Parts: sequence; structure tokens; C-alpha cells
Amino acid sequence: MTADIRIGICGTGSFGTARARALAQLENCTVAMGWSRSSATRERFSSELHVPTVDSGSELCTSSEVDAVFVCSPNTEHFAYARTALEAGKHVLVETPLGISYKQARELAQLAAAQDRVLHHGAKHRYHPDHAEHIDRLRRVGRLLFACDHAAFDFGPNRLWYADAQLTGGARTFLPYVMLNWLEAFGEIDRAIGEESARGDWQGATVILHFAAGGHVVLSYAIGLGIPEAPTRQLVGTEGSILALPDAGPIFIQGDSKTELAQRDVDIVACECRAFLDEIRGQRDHRANLDFDLRAWELVDQALNPPSQT
Repeated sequence: MTADIRIGICGTGSFGTARARALAQLENCTVAMGWSRSSATRERFSSELHVPTVDSGSELCTSSEVDAVFVCSPNTEHFAYARTALEAGKHVLVETPLGISYKQARELAQLAAAQDRVLHHGAKHRYHPDHAEHIDRLRRVGRLLFACDHAAFDFGPNRLWYADAQLTGGARTFLPYVMLNWLEAFGEIDRAIGEESARGDWQGATVILHFAAGGHVVLSYAIGLGIPEAPTRQLVGTEGSILALPDAGPIFIQGDSKTELAQRDVDIVACECRAFLDEIRGQRDHRANLDFDLRAWELVDQALNPPSQT
């Protein structure tokens, strides 16, 4: 019989609670402990999920009662808690982003390797059972001419900490997550440039990636309370184009032909939790995905923190 993997949830807000609920449906794992900065959130988590909580995130990350830690706290806290957990010999899943800079992400990856522990970035979309097919669909456009991928996140009145750049790290911290499919589908990048902007509490960041094989993609992400969520994606290549508009699935267009490219509706959070557990058990390799994560953060930093011109 396989021993249960004991999980600690470091950050029991909406994201941490969603992951805890998904874990509760899986075999051979136990949500053993939770923590949140908010005592009210801790109490609600404990009451709803019947899981004990502690008063300190560091206590959870070093507890002998957990084997792995899900870091779901505010973005700027991810690095410190993930590092503490790795140093204590825990496997770690970090809710996106994996730190707030390439330097932080790289340090965590190096520490995980030194400790022989799994470091998993919470990019849920790539654990969809149709993910490989989705990447192949992007490549159906042939040699890429140009593409755009724009998204926004209205965090709502219950997540007002997102309005504080000291806790989120800014809209730039979401770009590595958005970038991953593009790197996987179209390969290495020759050049990355970008800009950041803000209007009141609304924040935005844009990166343009120029692929070594030719073509480019414009990636933008914005966050703000009440900001319009209108995700748009378009690809144009030598063999066709793909268009995805708000409230509509992607369509592959080739001449007069149009084909819907829908994915199956699955519990993607459960898919990722299962993948992380398989990585811990040695049944799945986490390193290839981590390489994409590090490269994505490196490109964001290159684009938004270019060397000063003298």
C-alpha cells in the first residue's frame, strides 16, 4: 500500500481552498494542515474542510507533519515560503507566479535540485489531458507570422490584496504563466521587449517575443478591480489562422473553412494536483516543465528590465 502524502496548504484563501478540495478527492494523499495571514480565513478553512490550522506560515512549511507544501499566499510571499519549505526537505507546489523575478525562480530551482525535491509551478492549463493536442493545434497555422494573446483579471471585492503591487509584484508576474504555451509551441526566442503601465489601481504589462524561427507574439496581461475581462487570442501563419474571442472557443480558419477547437471540460485543478503527486512519487518528471518556467521568467525580466543604455 502506498503511504499517504501529507499536504500543507500555505495560504488558505480561494486558490488554496480550491486545491485542498481537489486533493480531498484524490487517493493516497491527505490535507494535513493549513495556514493563512487572516484568522477568519483560517477558521473558515478549518471548519469547512475539517483540517487543523497553524498560526505561522513558517511553522507549516517546516512541520514534521507534512511531506509537501502548496504555496498559495500572496505573490510576493511565494519565494520566502517556498524556500523555507524546500530547505526543510518538503516537495513544493507554488501557485503562479514562481517568485516575482527570474532570480527568485532560479534560486528555488537550484535549491530543489540540491535537496532532491520536486518544485512545481502551478500552471494548471498544461495538465489538461488534451494539452499536447492543444499545442499541436497552435502549430497548425504553419510558420508563424504574428500572434497576440491578451487577458485581464478582475480580482473582485474578496481579493483586494491584488490591488497592492507590494503583494502581487505587479501585472508582470502573470506574464510567465501566459507565455508557457507559446514557448512550447514555437520554440526559442531571439529577442524580448516590453512595457508596463498603470492607471489608478489598474496595472498592465506587455511583452513582445520574437521567435528564432521567425514571427512574433504580443502578450499582455492586466489586473484591477472591475477591469473588463475580454480575453482575445489570434494567430496568423502560412497555413491558416486561429481566432479566439471573448465568450467563444477558438476557431481554426483555413481559406473558407472554419473548425472549432474546443477542449474537454475537466477539473483542471484536480488534474494538476494529481500530476504533482505523481511527480513526488517519481512517476512523472517535473524538470522539463520547470525549464520552461525558468525561461519564461528570464524573458519577462529581459523585456521589462533591459540593460541601461549608456
